[in-house]
Amino acid sequence: MPSHPCFLIKRVAERVPRNPKQIYEIPDYTRGIYTLLNKRGGSKYDVVYIGRATGEQVCFHSRISDHDKKKKGWTHFSLFEVHDNITKEVIGELEKLILHIYSQDSGTNMQNLQRRSSRFRVTSLANWDKSS
Repeated sequence: MPSHPCFLIKRVAERVPRNPKQIYEIPDYTRGIYTLLNKRGGSKYDVVYIGRATGEQVCFHSRISDHDKKKKGWTHFSLFEVHDNITKEVIGELEKLILHIYSQDSGTNMQNLQRRSSRFRVTSLANWDKSS
């Protein structure tokens, strides 16, 4: 059976070492979600930061370059580029979902928190079919 491409994610670069030369090789206007990672040893990495790049004035290149100067404690990064038809609102929703999931993890020591995003509407399972 042929594999189907992901309809959200166009390309992925995982666990790229923190290297200014490689950061500047990221094409301008690349959009999507990225993570800053700290290598613990072997093949283990901790997520330090999750961010989004919408591509208008804020693209991967500029975001990662900015973090290279300001954020401490990361050794690698991963990029998840979205397809061209994905809107900046969808990118924001993806970031919001991922941050929400990580906020529930006691082992996570991320440097960013959800501040500006609206919260998810939480519904009990008993009312699941009645909610919209």
